[in-house]
Amino acid sequence: MVVMLCLFTKNIAILDLTMPIMNGLDALKDILTFDQKSKGIICSAMRQKSLIIDSLQIGAKDFIVKSCLKQLIPYLNKFYVLRTSL
Repeated sequence: MVVMLCLFTKNIAILDLTMPIMNGLDALKDILTFDQKSKGIICSAMRQKSLIIDSLQIGAKDFIVKSCLKQLIPYLNKFYVLRTSL
């Protein structure tokens, strides 16, 4: 699944920490191994500081708590503007 994402998209991956086959951190590691230019945002209902730090250290561009998903729209707008201005 991660390889398919890398082959067909070059934008951004929004990953939940808790997923059925692979957690979001492991998926992000695989994505970044395949394509270091990929962007990833981790979403979770868990607000544990250690998870946020781990996510950012692995290479996530942001960590969004699910109760605050409205923050996702400004981030995606910023990403789109940066991408189209290059």
